[in-house]
This record gives sequence, C-alpha cells and structure tokens, in this order.
Amino acid sequence: MDFEAKLADAYARGYEDGRVTEARRVDTELLRISAAVGAVTDALATAHAEALAAATTDIGSLVERFCRRIVGAHLTYDGAAVTLIALNAVGQLPEAAKVTIHVSPALAPAIRRAITSRPNLEVIEDGHIDGGCRVSTSLVSIDSTLEVIDNEIDKAFRELRGDWP
Repeated sequence: MDFEAKLADAYARGYEDGRVTEARRVDTELLRISAAVGAVTDALATAHAEALAAATTDIGSLVERFCRRIVGAHLTYDGAAVTLIALNAVGQLPEAAKVTIHVSPALAPAIRRAITSRPNLEVIEDGHIDGGCRVSTSLVSIDSTLEVIDNEIDKAFRELRGDWP
C-alpha cells in the first residue's frame, strides 16, 4: 500500500472511531438531559396540579360566598321576592285553611299589602327570621326562611364537592 492509501485508511478509521466515541458521549449526555428535563416536567406537573386544586377551591369558595350573599340580600331586603314566595305558598293551600305567615318585621308590611284578599290569613312579625318567610297551617308548614335556604345552598355545594353522604 502506498503512503496516501494508508493515510486515507487511517483517516477513515480515525474518523469512524471519533464518530463512534462522540456518538456514545452524545447519547450519554442526552440521557442525562432527558432525565433532568423529566424531573423538571414532573415538578411542573405537580405544581400545576396543586395550583389548579387551590384555584378550584378558591373559586368554589368565592362562588359559594357569592351565592349566599346574593340570596341572603334578596331574601332579607327584597320585599317583592319574599312576597312572591309567600303568595306562591299561600296559593298552594286550600282557601278555607287558616294560614299564618311568619316574616321579618321589616318585610311584614309588604306581605300585608300584597295579600289583602285572603281570608283566615295572619302575618306575624317574627324577629327570629332574618329573611324569607315561613307559611303554615294546622297541617303543613312551608319554610322558605333564609336559614333553610342557606342550609340548602350548603347542601348543594357539599354535593358538588363530593362531601355529602
């Protein structure tokens, strides 16, 4: 073999050995980087899941407080809303039945003005009722007080959260 052929052969073998060695080094480095990226990805996924759970809880609490505030304000201060509830309840009762409506003192005048034509009807100002009303006869009671509605809101949100039996 002449010198130039030997040089070309040595160059080719050296090139191939260098390529194989470098390929092994690159493969090892890629595995190391992949493991590091996997750890970072896992950490980010965990942080994301925790942030999402916290945000979901915060948003749920905010919605729950908002519902309670809106319903509470509506049934505490809106005489028309409570009157509508009372009229609906009274409308479901027999005409001859003696009906008693318990309502907060602040809303009693609105109820009295709205239900003037019903015989055997008594509107009682009840200082224990913050909002809504309770309509009753000797046989049945329809409780739409703020306390009962608040309990129903609580029950609904516990069902949504999955902590209701």
